[in-house]
Amino acid sequence: MRVEGVQALLRRLKEFGEDGEHRIDQVTHTIAQKIVEDAKSKVPVNFGTLKNTIHWVRDEDGTYWVKANAFYAAYVEFGTGTFVEVASEWKDIAWSYYVNGKGFMHPSPYLYPAFVAGREVYETQLKGAINNLVSRFNNEN
Repeated sequence: MRVEGVQALLRRLKEFGEDGEHRIDQVTHTIAQKIVEDAKSKVPVNFGTLKNTIHWVRDEDGTYWVKANAFYAAYVEFGTGTFVEVASEWKDIAWSYYVNGKGFMHPSPYLYPAFVAGREVYETQLKGAINNLVSRFNNEN
């Protein structure tokens, strides 16, 4: 069985009912923790306070968010002034922190690289969860 894309994988896992939902939550929780740990390892040493604010939260609907709560977190991630560098998929996020286009801070990405690495592992682990459930289901019948 070949399933491509995270959304398709999530739909496929949901077909397994509670078992599938449980696996989604397990994998998502694990990846959120991995992203936090990876982001913390990438934060420049001189931003120790920022490192301590990186954490994950789970909404009531089961959505996981990885956050950095220091007021300057976005400026460390994206840079300021003419030094701003932003991945296209995060442009809207970066624009929400725009003040005046001035500044001299070079970007030190920590969250985006952790997110990209986590996203790749997430898809692999979701595929593994599907294969595990399919195997278990086939063995029960």
